[in-house]
Amino acid sequence: MESKKTHYTKTLDNPRYFTHILRGSKQWKALYKRRSTTERCWDRLNNDFHAENAIIYSSERRSVRVFLGAFCCFIDAWASEKPVKLTDIFSVLINKAA
Repeated sequence: MESKKTHYTKTLDNPRYFTHILRGSKQWKALYKRRSTTERCWDRLNNDFHAENAIIYSSERRSVRVFLGAFCCFIDAWASEKPVKLTDIFSVLINKAA
């Protein structure tokens, strides 16, 4: 004779089921849209710049790698709006460029 197990879940206070912001509202959509942008950024850092696969032993180097990847994402987004020259990014080079 098999015994059936019963699993109880707490749904009354689970923020995944009952959110503070009503699902489907304008505020929820704005928050979810921002969340998905963050997820796309982390996905790009992990897939394009291999942030998770890097063998880094210090948190400082990991932070620098993530910062540089985020900077590259920013430059790509900036370049999609208008053509970007190197002197636009580094204004110090304006006097040095030939």
